[in-house]
Amino acid sequence: MKKLLAMISALIIVLAGCGNASSSNTDVLTELTEPVEIEFWHAMTGTSEEVLNQLVDGYNESQDLVTVTAVNQGSYGDLDTKIKSAGNAGSLPTLAQGYPNTIYEYIQSGWVTDLNPYLDVNAFDIDIDNFIPAYVEEVKGADGETWAIPFNKSTEVLFYNQDMLDEAGVEVPTTIEEVLEASKTIYEKTGKPGIGFDSLSNLYATLLYNSGVTTWQTDGEFNLNDEAIVSTITDLQAAIDAGYIRTAGEDQYMSGPFANQDVAMYIGSSAGAQYVESGVNGAFEWSVASYPAESVIQQGTSIAVFNTASAEQQAAAIDFLEYLTSDESMNTWTQATGYLPATTSALESDDYQAFMAKDATATAAANQVENMELLIPVFGGSNEINSVNITDTMKSILEGDEDVQTALDDLNQEATDIYARNN
Repeated sequence: MKKLLAMISALIIVLAGCGNASSSNTDVLTELTEPVEIEFWHAMTGTSEEVLNQLVDGYNESQDLVTVTAVNQGSYGDLDTKIKSAGNAGSLPTLAQGYPNTIYEYIQSGWVTDLNPYLDVNAFDIDIDNFIPAYVEEVKGADGETWAIPFNKSTEVLFYNQDMLDEAGVEVPTTIEEVLEASKTIYEKTGKPGIGFDSLSNLYATLLYNSGVTTWQTDGEFNLNDEAIVSTITDLQAAIDAGYIRTAGEDQYMSGPFANQDVAMYIGSSAGAQYVESGVNGAFEWSVASYPAESVIQQGTSIAVFNTASAEQQAAAIDFLEYLTSDESMNTWTQATGYLPATTSALESDDYQAFMAKDATATAAANQVENMELLIPVFGGSNEINSVNITDTMKSILEGDEDVQTALDDLNQEATDIYARNN
């Protein structure tokens, strides 16, 4: 990484904006002459927080001008709430994690810096074209702005108990139809549900996309109650009623029931492998396969820089992001946490390829990078629709036995109303 001490002095006047969102028209500096302190707000926990802190410490020790303080703000929901509160109070940190839908809301509030002016100068070694295309899609603005840098990215994969599958005499499923069939057989042979799902909103988005509905709405006209998705979710509801499929429910995440052998398979984040490993603790043979669908979700957060920070702080933030997304840092991060490399160069590096050869989760997740899609679109209100309305609707159907057509019709109307209020 090019150290700020060695950067060629330059000053670029940025005149960039996007509607009511602005990069604050600040000076973009590529050289620091005085020490700078910046805060990085995040929501990492457990091993992920430990490794993130190691990377922050490594950056602070690698140069003499910038000190990064990583501040854990609780859950992602807590982080979002605190960022909005800080934004309204004029006390934002220099940079923070955010999901694309929440970052969109910060952009609309005029708090986020367009990073293109930093990426367009030679002083900073961040090549946005080096990042996985599906990750870049969600951080790009309508006019080509780059509103954030992808960081902790994951996808959903299929975790399975090989012992239970062998007992039931079934193969690892590769399609949703095979999932239903295998789960029924497992239930009949073992008395345990065949599969469970971590995220009901992710499940809905994935099933919708793979049913042929590749966009939620066109000019505010929604199709979340398309006939194809009604049919698919009706089949899931019947399978849950019969006992051979389950949701996480009060367990919140399926890694616990899976480790206790209360379910033979589950679909969840590739970053959850660390919890499966510690939960199973050698009690049975388990492994990981790619998601049983053609198109799969990409998820996780990117890191935005706020324009309330000084020019010096913003330059320091970009330098830190250069370090954080370097191949070396990416390999340290991903191999310890189960997240995927955010960049093509890190994914294809000898180090990560060697790691994949001995890690089933990394292999399953990396093998579906080319199939990743932006299944949850980004527009005003999409975060509310996804995290609240879709989740509640899926719970009412799969856990509450509500009529599928009625529930999805209601969801479609709710989404239409939310879009109208926010766009």
